[in-house]
Amino acid sequence: MDYQEDLTEKQLKIGYWYLTHKAILNKYLVIFLIVLNIVLWGYSGYRWVMYYIETPSYEKMIAEMPKDLINWKDFHEKHQPQPLQVIETTAISLGKGKYDLVAKIENPNIHWMVEDFKYQFSLGGSLKETKESFVLPGEAKFLIDLGVRGAGEANVIFKDIDWFRISKFEILKKERLDFVFKNIHFVPASFEEEGKIPISKVTFDAANQSVYNFWEVGFYVILYRGTEIVGVNYITLERFFSGEKRSVEVKWYEKLPQVTKVIVEPEVNILDEEIFMPLEGEIMRFEEREEKIKR
Repeated sequence: MDYQEDLTEKQLKIGYWYLTHKAILNKYLVIFLIVLNIVLWGYSGYRWVMYYIETPSYEKMIAEMPKDLINWKDFHEKHQPQPLQVIETTAISLGKGKYDLVAKIENPNIHWMVEDFKYQFSLGGSLKETKESFVLPGEAKFLIDLGVRGAGEANVIFKDIDWFRISKFEILKKERLDFVFKNIHFVPASFEEEGKIPISKVTFDAANQSVYNFWEVGFYVILYRGTEIVGVNYITLERFFSGEKRSVEVKWYEKLPQVTKVIVEPEVNILDEEIFMPLEGEIMRFEEREEKIKR
């Protein structure tokens, strides 16, 4: 068989071109391999150089990995609650060596509440009765001790403070703490029939506009003459239902100085689930159960 007859003209041209350019193609191939070899050896040399340069810092990093890189003492100090602040303390003279003591305090922490703490007033350095209270996150509130005996400067001290961290308090506050006070009036002292005792009083309307029923809610009533506190009292309303409005009267059995402003402040721990009454149907069942227990 004649194989030359099977080759096309195109194949013959390709074969001829290869034979005439074979030498130069081999030359280019050698150059390419040399360049590739230089690149590979160059990169390998670069990596070895970097290895020797970076090895000390790498070994140092490995050695320090077991160490505690966080300064936990500093972390806890930065994330601890700030202490309660005393804004003002006042001793209101009642005459005959008796005083009403009142302090306005503030919790500067918006994510921490004081679940429970003890406080004592001192009058002229003499400590008075130990009392307990709470402070909600970011809350400014009053502390009082009424009718104490003594003389001198009034101060208040705190102890056994139990902090509790809470998030999203503002949402809970908006839902649970919604008391509105209207028609607040101070009535100067007048003499009523029983023994002709001078009686000063404050009247106001209190409305519970939250969706919660409360077993009881306390209210501070603070009287001001200008910026000076001249009277303080406290009243508790029991079974204060959602949507309910009550007319409240608070009395002082004495003649008070001129009053220019009256502040009514609620005191209720809205983070304590036990202060909330059951829903209406549950209240009836609760009262029936309570009646059976009494029998």
